[in-house]
Amino acid sequence: MIKSRSVKTSIVVCLAFCLLAACPRRVEGSEYVKDGFYLGALFAYNSMNGDFDDSHTITYRDSDRTDEFDVPDVDEGAGFGLVIGRRFDWISLEFGYQRTVQDTSSSLWALDGEDVVLLIGDSEATYQVFDLNVKIDVFARDRLRPYVLLGGGLATLDIEDSRSQGPDQPWNKEAEYSGYCLNAGLGAAYYFHPQWAVTGGLIHRWNTFNHVKGARLDNNIHERSLGFTVGIAFTF
Repeated sequence: MIKSRSVKTSIVVCLAFCLLAACPRRVEGSEYVKDGFYLGALFAYNSMNGDFDDSHTITYRDSDRTDEFDVPDVDEGAGFGLVIGRRFDWISLEFGYQRTVQDTSSSLWALDGEDVVLLIGDSEATYQVFDLNVKIDVFARDRLRPYVLLGGGLATLDIEDSRSQGPDQPWNKEAEYSGYCLNAGLGAAYYFHPQWAVTGGLIHRWNTFNHVKGARLDNNIHERSLGFTVGIAFTF
């Protein structure tokens, strides 16, 4: 309940700032910035923090199988993103896809005689997001367009070597988590040509994973990600 209220409060504050900041000093921009559809490519870097903290495992049972899922610590990682959007003067609507590969570590262990053996250790996870965001220009100045961002989307986290198909079975299967995210961020675009811009931004995502390998989780897993992006965009 506290987390939910915190998320809602953050979103309301960001939205209020967007609406107040976007109105004054608005630059019409046709001389410096072309409105219309655009495509962008990004370098992305995400750090993660939350319930993926190497503190527990999850057991799933049905009539056919008993699967165990490790919940490792998920660290930072790099990747790429693609966006397609439509710019309307001082506001943009943008669909995006982002994929980063995160480092993971697990301290899950077992006894082999008198020796303690790590069952998983270090591995990797693939974090993917499909989202829809609104960007609002704030304090625009000719070619430079700072913005704030609000949105949400669908998120997946596929962790290698993190699933076992039963007791005494190896941990060599992929655990596939899925859910949704809420986004808030800020950044800037610099238009060195009315159709071309270099972009950079920070985006905070509140991820909620409620399914794993097709099964609904009894308790949702919450994970925050802080992402940095830099890229280039072309307006048609």
